[in-house]
Amino acid sequence: MRRAVDQLGGIDLSEEAIHEARKSIKKVRAVLQLVGDDIGANGTLKHLRRAGRLLAPLRDADALTDTAKKLCARQHTSLSRAVCATVRERLDERQSRLSGSRRSRRLNKEAAAELRKTQRLAKRWNWGRIDASDLAAEIQRGYKQARRGLERARPRHGANALHSWRKRVKTLWCALRLLPRHTPGITRVMDALERVETALGEDHNLVVLRTRLSRSLNVPGVARVFSLAEQRQHALRRVALTSGERQFSEPPKAFARRVERVLS
Repeated sequence: MRRAVDQLGGIDLSEEAIHEARKSIKKVRAVLQLVGDDIGANGTLKHLRRAGRLLAPLRDADALTDTAKKLCARQHTSLSRAVCATVRERLDERQSRLSGSRRSRRLNKEAAAELRKTQRLAKRWNWGRIDASDLAAEIQRGYKQARRGLERARPRHGANALHSWRKRVKTLWCALRLLPRHTPGITRVMDALERVETALGEDHNLVVLRTRLSRSLNVPGVARVFSLAEQRQHALRRVALTSGERQFSEPPKAFARRVERVLS
C-alpha cells in the first residue's frame, strides 16, 4: 500500500507510475479477496476498487497507444506506415489530453486518498487469525474459481468471459506469491498462470482498441487494422486456452494438497 501511495505522490505523475500503482492495488485486492473476511478487512475492498477505477482512464489510454504500436510493429508488412502513424497520432492526442487535464489530476488525488484510507484501516487487520490451513483452503478456492472461469470462457471465447477468467487467474497468481519462494512446483504453476494472464491481457487491450477504432477514430484504412487485431486475438486466445487447459487439468483437491505440502 505504501508503494501505491508513493507512486501517486510524485510531482510529475507518469504513465509508468500509474501503472505501478494499479499493479500494487491489484496485489492487495487479491490478498483481501482470499482472506479479507478472516482478518476483518471486509469493508476495505470498496476503497481499493474505487482507487482502481479512478486510475483506469489514463492507464487505459496508455495501454491503447502501446497496443496499437505493437500491432503495427508485428504487422508491418500488412499495414501501411501512413495508417499506423495516423492511428498512433490519434491515440497519442487523446492520451495527452487526459494526462494534462485537471480532471486527471483530480482523479489521481482522489485515488491516493482512497489508498490512505486503506492504510489506516489496515492497522486493524488481525493477521493472527490466519494459519497455514486457512491459506491453503483459500488458495484452493481461488484455484476452483479460476478453473471455473476457464470452463465458462472455453465454449465461445467471448470477450467478457475471457476478461473475467483473466481476473481470476491474476488473483490466484497473486495468492501463490504468498507461499514460500523457490518451490519448483509452485514456481512452474506461477509461470504458467503468468503466460495465460499476459495473453488474456493483450487480448483485452485489443478488444478495447477495436471498440475505440470502430467508434471514434475516423482513419482511412482502419478496417485493415481492425481485421489484423482480430486475427491477433485469435492467436492469443489459443495460447491462453491451451496453457490454461494444461494448467487446470489438475483437480482442485490435488492442487490443494501440493499447497499444503509447501506450507507444512
